[in-house]
Amino acid sequence: MFIVMDRVLSLNPHAELYHVTEVANVASILRDGLKARAGSWSGTSWKPRVFFATTRIGAYEIANNFIWERKGTYVIVRVDSAKVPGRLRQDLDYDQGVWIPANVPPEAITGFDEVDEEFFESDEFLGYMGCEPEDEEAPT
Repeated sequence: MFIVMDRVLSLNPHAELYHVTEVANVASILRDGLKARAGSWSGTSWKPRVFFATTRIGAYEIANNFIWERKGTYVIVRVDSAKVPGRLRQDLDYDQGVWIPANVPPEAITGFDEVDEEFFESDEFLGYMGCEPEDEEAPT
């Protein structure tokens, strides 16, 4: 369990966190870890930080947004939350998100998963996003 800005985040201390990034960043992440960076998205700006999704399907939601908005090829970085320095803070713009204002060392990285774009069409993902899966048309 982590304390997150006056609220308790129910997260197993050894739970995985998920960070979405472009494939081109993998080598530098393995060497240097995840670097806190300032930025903006959809009119919201922030000071240097590293964002995480607390669930794998939440990471897919972020990847879906990135692919739609920015194009490119993305991976999901798996991170050991016990090795993340500092206090995780709730992302007020994303209910399954947390962030830290610090760099994440390479030792905290537990692996990388390719983003499987076919998953975006799965009943699981569509249900998560609040979409009704389309019924296949019955033969006439």
